[in-house]
Amino acid sequence: MAYEARSPFQQFVDSAGYPINSGSLYVGAVNLSAETNQIAVFWDEAGTIPALQPLNVSGGYIVRNGTPARIYTIPDDYSMTLKKSTGVTVWSALSVTSTETLRTDLAGFGGSSLVGFKQPYTGAITRTVQDVLRQVVYVEDFGAVGDGTTDDTAAFQAAINAIQGMAVREMEIRLRAKPYRIVGSLEVTGPIRFFGEGVFDLDNARPITRPEKATWMIHANPTGHMIRFTGATGKCCGMTGIGIFQEGHPTPGLGWAPAVRDWVIRNENTQGTLILDRVHFHNVYQGVFTDFAVRTQYENITGQFFYRGFWFDRIYDLGKFEGLHAWTYWSEDDSVLDWTQANCVEITLLRVDGLWMDRIFSFATAVTIFVADSSYGGTARVIYVNGLYSDFVGRSIVVDATSNPVHLFVDSMFHLGQVWNSSPAEALPGACGIDITGGSNHNIQVGNFYSVLSATHAVKVAGTSNQIWFGSAIMEQYSRSSAGNGACTAAATNILHFASAASLNPYAGGLTTYFNGTPGGVVAAQTKESITGQFINHPVTAGNVAGQLSVYTAEGETNAGVTLHAKGTGVTQIGTASNQVGFFGSLGAVKPTGVAVSAAGIHAALVSLGLIAA
Repeated sequence: MAYEARSPFQQFVDSAGYPINSGSLYVGAVNLSAETNQIAVFWDEAGTIPALQPLNVSGGYIVRNGTPARIYTIPDDYSMTLKKSTGVTVWSALSVTSTETLRTDLAGFGGSSLVGFKQPYTGAITRTVQDVLRQVVYVEDFGAVGDGTTDDTAAFQAAINAIQGMAVREMEIRLRAKPYRIVGSLEVTGPIRFFGEGVFDLDNARPITRPEKATWMIHANPTGHMIRFTGATGKCCGMTGIGIFQEGHPTPGLGWAPAVRDWVIRNENTQGTLILDRVHFHNVYQGVFTDFAVRTQYENITGQFFYRGFWFDRIYDLGKFEGLHAWTYWSEDDSVLDWTQANCVEITLLRVDGLWMDRIFSFATAVTIFVADSSYGGTARVIYVNGLYSDFVGRSIVVDATSNPVHLFVDSMFHLGQVWNSSPAEALPGACGIDITGGSNHNIQVGNFYSVLSATHAVKVAGTSNQIWFGSAIMEQYSRSSAGNGACTAAATNILHFASAASLNPYAGGLTTYFNGTPGGVVAAQTKESITGQFINHPVTAGNVAGQLSVYTAEGETNAGVTLHAKGTGVTQIGTASNQVGFFGSLGAVKPTGVAVSAAGIHAALVSLGLIAA
């Protein structure tokens, strides 16, 4: 780099711009006449060689023994007077600041306040550089290093403490594309948003070390969380464009198991919005713990989780979880995925009054969505899922709640229950698309359901009075681990509704039926005496009612249904046995025989049936 060459000496000129010759220069006390209140002036910066006044100015320069020279003063503020050889004053200044002072001021705490700044747009106003720069706080402002080795916990906490008490809604803390190592636990109680520069190079290389092009926060605390957002004043906090890397996990290999760690992020008792946007969890044991934090907004989350991904409890308002891509970013080694397929639960939902989820993808885990009871109790849960993809997952949806009914609405879902890297393909133990393990009055609605490779059944329903509605359903390769199973299993009083006939394609040895064994679920719904008021609007092959189309009337009515089914003799029967027809809930009348085809004969038949008076 080349630098501009400048004159080392100050030049003095008259009002016409001509250099002063044989002039005189006086230096005096600030705000006083320089000529009558002279101060000590020196030829050297150390202040050891005095210069007598007035100082001679020749050719526009202060000269010493005929050579241009510099002068130095002890005070950095002074007065100055310049005169021509004739004694005429060229100018006089009562206050002059030395250039050294200006350099010092610019380099000091308030130096940026001395420099103006204006955007090059119409209507823009002039501000100081200090005002502009103080809109954003960097962790480096508090001593953060970001080399991946230095403990930056104190610097981060100092930045947090400095701004979280300010009377503003949201304050920003900026992170550069560096690895910041957090050995302790950070506590945030104010409306602070952390902004990083993103995470890149997440390709198929699956580095067990950190990709370089990223903003990283390294969770190096073996016993505690990395960061906690808490307190009512912590509303509107969050993290954007940051990657999380967790220290201490062993290199993948035979018998691999992760190091046990606390939740990376704890969102507790904030009672307001926590925003996580474009946050990447590269290799974490447990991701985000959320309790008593209404209106959460988790968006565009990526990562590989080993034991737990996300935990929600006491979501008293509508939370949002829009975009989760849980994949093998750290490792797809068989030993790692064997462990996660046996142990990892991606999303755990407890007391959730309302939660909207969209674009949820889970890979190589035990469960994608697990719904269970909360110790806090509460109202019925309402959960919306707009797109659920469970790939190499044991169970896509598990409802293990008994205290309150669960209302779950799924737009579309896909489930593959295969053991990773198995050839031929094996089903994970207990693999199925939907598993209701107990409880009562749970309602699940699925617009499009596609399940491939279940251990026994694609759908399993225990408990009582639970219902699942399917708009369309494809169930393939169920009964993979044991032969003789239908697509579904359900205890009595549970009902499965199919808007259209499901496509059933079992593995060899499975049954092309909804159920097998003792009738339950849909099978029970074929018998009006078991479940009245139930409508099955397509032929069902099940049990002893093969090929039957049943239409049932309102609950509570007895023997009022109309049943059409093929008999072994080819005879079609309407109503009760013995070829009888009943009207208005009355017992069926015996069909008359030998009625003459005449007005009198028809009249007599109608009278005999009790339909008209004689």
